[in-house]
Amino acid sequence: MTTGELNQPTESVTHAKGLIDPIQMASPIPFAPRGESSVLSTVESALQRGVHADDYCLPGLVDNTEGLANAVAALGSLGGTVLLGARTYVASTLVIPRGVIIQGENPMVSILLQQAGSNVDFVTSENFSALTGTGLPVATDNRVPSWFGLRNVQVNGNRENNSTGRACCFYGAYTIIDHVVIGWGASGGLYTEYATNVSSNASVADQEEGFVRDLIVRDNNGDGWINRGPHNVHMDNITGMRNEGWNYFSEVLDGTYNGAPTYCTILHCFQGDMSWTSASGRKRKNIYIGTNGSFGQITVDGGSLEINAGSCLISNLNQYFGGQGGDMVTISGSRNMIGVWRGLARAAGSTATPDAWVARITGDFNSIGVMQIYDNSEAAAFSNGVFISGVGTAIADLFIRGTKTGLKVTSSRNRIRGWVANTLVSGFEYITPVDSHGGKNRISLDISPSSGAYTTGNSPITNSDRFNIEGTGLSGGAKSTVLSKEQSTLAGDLDTVGVKTMVIPHGLLYTPRRQDIKPSLTGLTVKTLDLGFMRCSVVDATNITIEYRVITPAVGGVMSIAVQTTAQ
Repeated sequence: MTTGELNQPTESVTHAKGLIDPIQMASPIPFAPRGESSVLSTVESALQRGVHADDYCLPGLVDNTEGLANAVAALGSLGGTVLLGARTYVASTLVIPRGVIIQGENPMVSILLQQAGSNVDFVTSENFSALTGTGLPVATDNRVPSWFGLRNVQVNGNRENNSTGRACCFYGAYTIIDHVVIGWGASGGLYTEYATNVSSNASVADQEEGFVRDLIVRDNNGDGWINRGPHNVHMDNITGMRNEGWNYFSEVLDGTYNGAPTYCTILHCFQGDMSWTSASGRKRKNIYIGTNGSFGQITVDGGSLEINAGSCLISNLNQYFGGQGGDMVTISGSRNMIGVWRGLARAAGSTATPDAWVARITGDFNSIGVMQIYDNSEAAAFSNGVFISGVGTAIADLFIRGTKTGLKVTSSRNRIRGWVANTLVSGFEYITPVDSHGGKNRISLDISPSSGAYTTGNSPITNSDRFNIEGTGLSGGAKSTVLSKEQSTLAGDLDTVGVKTMVIPHGLLYTPRRQDIKPSLTGLTVKTLDLGFMRCSVVDATNITIEYRVITPAVGGVMSIAVQTTAQ
């Protein structure tokens, strides 16, 4: 039988009894017990806070909207658990009240399927449409539910037979989503929301945190999970895949909602933005983190990750095969801290965008412990490495390999140490910052390119930036930002009086100022030599010219001169 067929089953149906809620003294609820031996089919089971949906729902792919609602209502005002069997329950809508859990056997066999042509949000919390966007907490409005959710079930929004409507929408505190698959929504998968201003936690009902565990959001026509709360929810093993929009999207609106988790163990998303093509004119979506949170591991497999939040704590960040339509990971928020970051660019033969950056950091005061960035192309590099335009970025141990340009910095007060290898265009590009901090960068790099240049762009800002860079491997020889070199005069230079010069190739990456050159006499083959002065007269991109005056000739003598400088 295909989805949406409403043929009545041929099986006989047990005659309905009447079940009355003793708390509310409500009218009888249709109740069809499955058998005398079934413990959960008795009136007493409802009083023990558990009912089975099969006692209220007809077998087969028929519309069980009313039957599921009756099963929920049978629990009464104290709530409890509605158990689902190993079957598919077709319904237009299902409202979950406070204190109620819908629990199946497992997501592969216990399925809630939205009726074809429903075109509304499918599984919702009580009063959802009235509460969404209000920012109301449990303590100040009795319409707001808490302690409700889903367990061991699949929610299927039947996007093929509905034109609008999300698979699951919750507003309330202490949301429970445990071992659940939510997918195939016509307008999106999971939507959660709760207030930011929680005025009281005096009662258990006010508790906001809740948990979302072993959740898969997939194949939704829209975003997989829009997380707007509850704030401080605990997230464990979250997977987003094959959604048409973002696989995971969190955000905050002051005074209204906040999707910041207390902690998320693993957030793994892949194959997002499924209809994206290279002609879309934008980055392919995958994960968007718009509010703070702590994460054990974030894995972004394909597409892009943007961290627009501030003060996130991320232990491990793994990125694979991004670069479709633009930069792979963008940190536009500030004060985020990442322990270990591994980034792998998509190969050149794919749909990746040329010259995209594996990582772009535009926010301020972000800190990274260990960061390894690779271009996955087998031949020529296709992507660039790390672009930093935010102030105060700190990277303790950076390794970049196989990109076009390895590292680019255009801002101030950054502290970066690392190794840049096998670049094709430039190991390090520096553009003089225009922000108010005036440089003060501390850059320490070993650069070993395959081709191109060790460094490009502007020189470090004098008396502000401090660069310690060693470049090796190019045909022009090794270069660095530090010079300590000794050179001897030619035979006969000291035989006559007058002003003499010594030209010393410096091998510096940046041309130093003349006043920063420190010449000194380090050797002499005769006993005495009378010099009038010794000074640096000229510096260019290649050589340092030392000028000295011989007052008393030292016939046959040879003098050694050392020069020291830093190119900054």
